[in-house]
Amino acid sequence: MIRMLTVVGAIALVASAGCEKKEPAAPAPAKSTTDSIKEAAKTSTDAVKDTAAKATEAVKDTAAKATEAASAAWAKVQDSAKGYIDTLTQTNGVMEGVKDAPSATTALPKLKDLLPKLTAQGGALSALGTEDRAKLMSEYKDKLTPLVTKFKAEIDRLTKNPGIAAILGDTLKSVKLFE
Repeated sequence: MIRMLTVVGAIALVASAGCEKKEPAAPAPAKSTTDSIKEAAKTSTDAVKDTAAKATEAVKDTAAKATEAASAAWAKVQDSAKGYIDTLTQTNGVMEGVKDAPSATTALPKLKDLLPKLTAQGGALSALGTEDRAKLMSEYKDKLTPLVTKFKAEIDRLTKNPGIAAILGDTLKSVKLFE
């Protein structure tokens, strides 16, 4: 019987140990204030770097688009200058062929077609900003100067001849050149 009491006592002891109230495990210790500040600073720094990288990329894209637009605009200005030079060359050729009243009569329809174009093209080029006009003149001066000089000489020659001036006079007076 002693043995049985011992076994029963041991079982009771084991059973009572399993029924004890257990306390919850203690929470993990909180991060230190320094660690929290370091983590927040890293997160903020990363966000600023990301925003700066996106802003830099946006500025580069905008600059590239602006450069492309400026190049396209300058190409149009150059095309206009070339058109003006072509029209001025054609006009000079027509005026050069006028020697008398009959040739002035033949040239009049051509001049009535060319001179308004020349005036419009010259006006468009003259309307450019000072810097663009200067750039254009430096680029095309070698072509423009002799053509403008020739044009003025032809106008002078044609208006001094009364027979020719009577036919072409008003047409020749309306021209405004880009120079």
